[in-house]
Amino acid sequence: MEKSQKRQALSPWARTATIEALDRVLQKGAPADRAITETLNERRIEPAEERWQARRKLQATLAARARLGWWLRRIAVPDTPVNLLAAHEVMMRGVSPEAALTAWRPAEPERRTTSSQLLSAFEPLAGAPIDHPEMDTLAALECPAAYEAPFRRALGDTMAIELRTMQTAPERHLRVNILKGDVASAMRVLESEGIVTRPTNRSPIGLRILRGPDIAGTQAFLSGYVEVQDEGSQLAALLLGAEAGERVLDLCAGAGGKTLALAAAMANKGQIGAVDRSEGRLQRARQRARRAGANNILFHHLDADGRKWLKRQRGRFDAVLVDAPCSGTGAWRRNPDARWTRPVPDLPGLAETQDRLLADAAKLVRPGGRILYVTCSLLMEENEDRVAAFLAAHPDFSPANIAVQWNAVANGPCPASDGPVLRLTPARHGTDGFGIACLRRDSVTH
Repeated sequence: MEKSQKRQALSPWARTATIEALDRVLQKGAPADRAITETLNERRIEPAEERWQARRKLQATLAARARLGWWLRRIAVPDTPVNLLAAHEVMMRGVSPEAALTAWRPAEPERRTTSSQLLSAFEPLAGAPIDHPEMDTLAALECPAAYEAPFRRALGDTMAIELRTMQTAPERHLRVNILKGDVASAMRVLESEGIVTRPTNRSPIGLRILRGPDIAGTQAFLSGYVEVQDEGSQLAALLLGAEAGERVLDLCAGAGGKTLALAAAMANKGQIGAVDRSEGRLQRARQRARRAGANNILFHHLDADGRKWLKRQRGRFDAVLVDAPCSGTGAWRRNPDARWTRPVPDLPGLAETQDRLLADAAKLVRPGGRILYVTCSLLMEENEDRVAAFLAAHPDFSPANIAVQWNAVANGPCPASDGPVLRLTPARHGTDGFGIACLRRDSVTH
């Protein structure tokens, strides 16, 4: 077992915060990351290790939500947040039913009581594998019913293995900020802080954390030497092929993860426009840019002034990154709450947004320039279908051979693709799930 995974028991107050956070996710649809952060702050849980444990407990329970619920229904116990957390302790961590129920019902030490009737109901969970032959397929795969048809269309015979993989916790990946040093030196710095890493398989600027504490408290992170970023996300940024001196636009910059990767790839030379509808996300991006030493980024909030600025940029960019809003199905390992807070995907609404963003990007890229379209989705409705619709509506664009760009910026052979969309998946590539397509504009205007 990894050193970082040897957890001591959560304090009663941290358990209470975890219960409240799970309730906010399941009952109110709150994002898990925000819910746990808010409840830990409200309960004034300060130790970094305990906050990390509570976060991991919440994520692990959400990743097994359907299977735990199936078992609780089988033993005729309500699938409340408290019972889900206690059942997770019993079935996934081997804790005795009595110890689990004593700890979690409720968590305050002065109120720890466990009824004999409830304890008796929980006894069949002890030692039972969480997967059961009578369990329905979708529960076993932790898949809301509305996603079944889109997943079967996109993944075919590999659907089960991909969804099974997304039940497990993802590796922790870091991107080395090459504005401040190289991969080898970053590994040495991290090791001096107790974090053992190895290079990622495909990204030449990525590291996998093998063991060590939460990265957020380390000097390597606080100084901007490394950023938390999935290897697939790193590859997506690299595949834009941004070069020093170019003019690049990140059309959906968010909190700036890919924007910072672009700035490093361009060695702070040239100019990056980073735009987003959320001023809060852009403010976080500005803070991260200062920490990273990225100084070739101009941030624009898409308020009235920002939209006027964007309209004046027609045909002025060498490359445009469209990291489009999507269902997030490719990141279910990292955000297991998403499948339960958004159990019915608004694929038509998302498609409309994705098409509009691609159409906007087409106006902004110069002749001979390129668009990189990216989603963290595995679904064809958000990837292949959107690229096909764009190419049909824009005859002056054609799909670029993404394998050529891959060979220029990534390690190992480019994963096989049946069409213009490169798909990265958790089971096959060990990354989050991504759809990536490079679309190049003709060098001569029509």
